[in-house]
Amino acid sequence: MLARGLATRDEHREAPRRRRGVLLFRKKRDALWEIFENYRLQLSAKGLKEPDDAYRDAG
Repeated sequence: MLARGLATRDEHREAPRRRRGVLLFRKKRDALWEIFENYRLQLSAKGLKEPDDAYRDAG
């Protein structure tokens, strides 16, 4: 999600998934987004970042 520049649940819902191998319907995409969002909140609470976020912030 980060590497693709998806910053919101709506962007994630609408993003094409060509050549991904698995078809994800809205309910599953929303469930994945919740996991992703929770992960990012935990990182932030510990003062940590994903590499893609650190690169973006440094630029």
